[in-house]
Amino acid sequence: MKTRTKVVAAFLGVFAVVSTAFAFGGKHHGPEKRLDRMVEKVAKKLDLDDSQKEKLTIAKEAALTLHQAVRNDRQALQNDILSLVSSETFDQALVLDHINAKTNAVQENMPAVVAAVGDFYDSLNAEQQAEIRKRVEKKMKHIRDHHDDD
Repeated sequence: MKTRTKVVAAFLGVFAVVSTAFAFGGKHHGPEKRLDRMVEKVAKKLDLDDSQKEKLTIAKEAALTLHQAVRNDRQALQNDILSLVSSETFDQALVLDHINAKTNAVQENMPAVVAAVGDFYDSLNAEQQAEIRKRVEKKMKHIRDHHDDD
């Protein structure tokens, strides 16, 4: 199989898996509703005060901004993928342009997300931070247990 064919096949395979995961994974609500539920759940579990809730909401808004920036021009990407598989040649520059656009969106928006999450975490008291650590460790253990090849 030609290298170009392998690249196209891999690209389409990844696109199909990701699309399927988003289509059938979880509840069919937008990211804003999912994040709103997450904010409510975190606020309740950690017994956040109003200031902490506000900082968590700022972090949520920063995450939504990042999400929207990465999802910009989704229709153009889909059209370009269709043109790639319809063409006899693989337009590498087009693929790299899309990848660079997504990378730039992350690089431009991620500092705001990190700052907002850091500000929220720093506003927590020692007990709340310990609860966060406990939950993160539990999640990391769950991921390790289900994804280890050993």
